[in-house]
Amino acid sequence: MKEAPDHAVNTDVHRRRFAAWWLPVTLVRLRSRYRVAMRDLTCFGLLVVVALPAFSNDEVLPEGTIKKGSLANAQLIADAKLGVAAKVGVMGCAKPERLEPYVVAMPTGVPGQRQWKELWVVSGCNSKFPVHIDFKESGPSAADWTIRK
Repeated sequence: MKEAPDHAVNTDVHRRRFAAWWLPVTLVRLRSRYRVAMRDLTCFGLLVVVALPAFSNDEVLPEGTIKKGSLANAQLIADAKLGVAAKVGVMGCAKPERLEPYVVAMPTGVPGQRQWKELWVVSGCNSKFPVHIDFKESGPSAADWTIRK
């Protein structure tokens, strides 16, 4: 004997699937899904914040340096560049192309008498030339620089 097909599907799953979105049961279910989605999104955001720096293409600092950049102001950098260019010329490169400053030691001392050390890496002539510079404030608005040998 053949069984008659059951065309009158009225299961709980069927009712939930085709229920109107404004019914209270559906709204509670949607709110629950929203909470799960927001929790997952928050977890993903934390994962990105924590893991992204590990996969970044940040440049590796040269040995002995603590941060990229210079602590000197624009005028002091411009003044020191002249001496750095002369030093690189003595090292064998007449045409320096690029300068990358790095901080070796943070400033110590009282304002007006602080001193710090930097490493400036000059690229040019198919090579890199490290230049070690000592900076020392000589008053509230002046500073001196010395290139180490």
